[in-house]
Amino acid sequence: MNEAVQIICVVSNFEIFGSMIGKNPFMNGFPIQVYDNTKDNIGIPQRYNHFIDHHMNDDAWLVFCHQDFGFSADPYPRIKDLDRTGIYGPIGAVKKRGLFIRQGKITFSKKMLLGQIHQARNDNNFFLHGIRLDRPRIVETVDCCCLIVHSSLIKRYELRFDEHLDFHLYSEDFSLNARYQYGVRTRAVQMDAKHMSFGDTSRDFHASLEYLKAKYRGRNFVGTCF
Repeated sequence: MNEAVQIICVVSNFEIFGSMIGKNPFMNGFPIQVYDNTKDNIGIPQRYNHFIDHHMNDDAWLVFCHQDFGFSADPYPRIKDLDRTGIYGPIGAVKKRGLFIRQGKITFSKKMLLGQIHQARNDNNFFLHGIRLDRPRIVETVDCCCLIVHSSLIKRYELRFDEHLDFHLYSEDFSLNARYQYGVRTRAVQMDAKHMSFGDTSRDFHASLEYLKAKYRGRNFVGTCF
């Protein structure tokens, strides 16, 4: 088993987890830390922080991912030589400045999704989503479906996930906090991957977004879902 990578996943549906991760030959060759949320639906940041405090190896790439996310090729050749001083994900968001027409109105910026994955809308009908990359590109945030960071960076700055964000935008906050507190940049890196669910715009999501905007008041940032 390749212990240079640790996969961390919070599971509320073991059938989906099994099909995307547990039985996935491109993922089950790494140690997988599973948190069972089928009985106690504990916030994902709290689960991730528990892993950091109790199970994180001193020298490993950490893959924090959703139960419905999966790699379609061995991720290790892609991530093993990445700069350990950064945060990564297979798809992220950045704002491009310029003059654009959106829904008949003039705007001076637009959101771009960097990194191309196979995305579905809560089913198995996958389509290409995002812009394919030939090299890692700086983004403002990466999607919660998968965040990759080296344990040495977490240890250096004592990085943690914000437990006020139970199930939404905790990945975005992780990147923003690391950037504004310690100058750590986040990058999208092209990987062969797929993700089943498209996003959640429920009331809880909007409450989390308002919390994030208040936390980083005066900062201009975007995410894949907003």
